[in-house]
Amino acid sequence: MRWLFILLAAGAAVAASVISYRCHLPETDYQQKHRLQLEAEVELAKACTNTVTGLTKILSKDLDIYDDLPSKWTARVVAEYINRVGGLERTNLSFTFHADTDVDGIVHVDCQFGRKLRDASAPVDGLFGLNLGAPMPRECIVLSSRTNGDGLLWLEVVPPQRNTAFDSYSVETTPDSRLVSYIAGYCNPRDASQFASLNKGLSLAQVTEGILASLRQRYGPEAEDENATKEHHWISRGRSLYFDIRDESFIVLSCCDYQVGRAVRRPAQPPVDTKGL
Repeated sequence: MRWLFILLAAGAAVAASVISYRCHLPETDYQQKHRLQLEAEVELAKACTNTVTGLTKILSKDLDIYDDLPSKWTARVVAEYINRVGGLERTNLSFTFHADTDVDGIVHVDCQFGRKLRDASAPVDGLFGLNLGAPMPRECIVLSSRTNGDGLLWLEVVPPQRNTAFDSYSVETTPDSRLVSYIAGYCNPRDASQFASLNKGLSLAQVTEGILASLRQRYGPEAEDENATKEHHWISRGRSLYFDIRDESFIVLSCCDYQVGRAVRRPAQPPVDTKGL
């Protein structure tokens, strides 16, 4: 029922956006992109329902819908479903999007199932001495903090276990219980010779190859084949691990658990007053 409510609510938001468009012509590029992003959420929900037999709920979803071309948008979903013997199982799926002009003369976006993603051979628990779903340890030093748009607390930290390949680290936690939902290490060396001295004379490219080999040895092959953005991705029980090779001078290693921060994004309903009933 909750999944149905989310689908109906998102559909209402898209309908309101389309009505607004028809009443306020012409639609700017920004307005169109925003409307298509709303539609993408709804179409993804429909695609999940049509793809997964016995779907019970979406455990996590990761949408990349920021490019100006919807044909480059993608989504990854971890879904729970009822199997043939009545038990619960999870599956990892990828989806793609495309936009086309409908019979109403308005551009709309559609979502299509891509492929079933491979499961990691080992659980994704955390990085740099920090564990997903657990409080930050006392030895983790906080350098700065702010609240992000999702209501989570973003922290720049010095983690318990530093890696010479990375020069900065960040963590996202729930604001009250401080449970870790996201961990990342960044490598953006300004001095190649200094980087080499810290990494036994190895270049950034050599270190990148070594990290990737180590991740493949531990977690197995990536969830899907390497794509054009050189983002390597592993999935394990609703948690994701990413090794993003942006270019020859910048890499990011991160892991996340979308379930941890979900309660923050949906405020709890206040208790009903039953006095005198």
